[in-house]
Amino acid sequence: MKYIYISSALILVIVGVLVGITLLKTEGPQTTEVPEGSHMMSDGTLMRNDMGTEGMGSLSEFQEQARPKETTLQPDAVPNADAKVFEVRGINYGYDVKEIRVKKGDTVTINFESTDGFHDWVVDAFNAKTQKVQPGTPTSVTFVADTLGTYEYYCSVGQHRAHGMTGTLVVEE
Repeated sequence: MKYIYISSALILVIVGVLVGITLLKTEGPQTTEVPEGSHMMSDGTLMRNDMGTEGMGSLSEFQEQARPKETTLQPDAVPNADAKVFEVRGINYGYDVKEIRVKKGDTVTINFESTDGFHDWVVDAFNAKTQKVQPGTPTSVTFVADTLGTYEYYCSVGQHRAHGMTGTLVVEE
């Protein structure tokens, strides 16, 4: 009799596992916001409406690559002729400019471009961040360096910061 109970229990476990697997397979893809000007194909490929039948890869690749290419400004910062402008390039886990020095109160513009990989430029203390870009796509950020100190700037993509993609912003008197 105990073998009947054990067999019945095993059958119930197996049926439960099979039902669970079936439910997971039939749930379908998770709903994901589709960027304006695009549509999702039935296989999960994201397409731009102006691209015809050429695929754009996965949704996450598209979202990272399709960000606007315009300049990002901090709310109180206005680009002007007196702005301190720095050209910074992102390379494989690094920047070609390791240190940037400015005076307190300077309006700072960072013109950023990646020459090797997918990168951005971020300094948290001033809420300054460029777009994440692929090689050949320039982006900029303008902010006011209104607090004295030494601050780290870094790439926020994946583990790039942990791999040493950092630099130093020094705001002096």
